[in-house]
Order: sequence, then structure tokens, then C-alpha cells
Amino acid sequence: MKLSKLQRDVLDALKDGWELGRSATPDGEWWLQKGGLGRGGKSLPVNVNTAFSLLKRGLIEKKRDGFPTELWGLRILK
Repeated sequence: MKLSKLQRDVLDALKDGWELGRSATPDGEWWLQKGGLGRGGKSLPVNVNTAFSLLKRGLIEKKRDGFPTELWGLRILK
């Protein structure tokens, strides 16, 4: 399965300790945050199409439900 540069960048960031968040609101914005969500580290927006593509491919999964923020991460393959 060939990934786009943006998809690889998101996966690489997750491997490097960034966390992937999604706003649990109707607009559902996605972002990466260094050092963990809500911890004040640098954050970068993630295109919704990039995030949904990774989800559809089974590469990411929801780690924690919550409002206003959901935590997403790399899917652990068993």
C-alpha cells in the first residue's frame, strides 16, 4: 500500500512521540501535538482527508474518547 507524503509524515510524527487529536465536535478538526495533547507543545494541523485515509487503511485507531478532544494513535497490530 503506497502512502502519500502527508500520510507518512503523520505516521512518522506518531512514531516520534507526537499525539494525534480530533475535535469531538461537528467540524472534527485534526491536529498533531508534540509531547501530548493539551501539554503546550508545538501543534500542526492535519488534513481531514489524510486522517480519514489512515483510518480507512487501518493504520490509526481511537485511543481515548472524550469531549472536547479524542486521542488517536498508531494501531497496534496483533
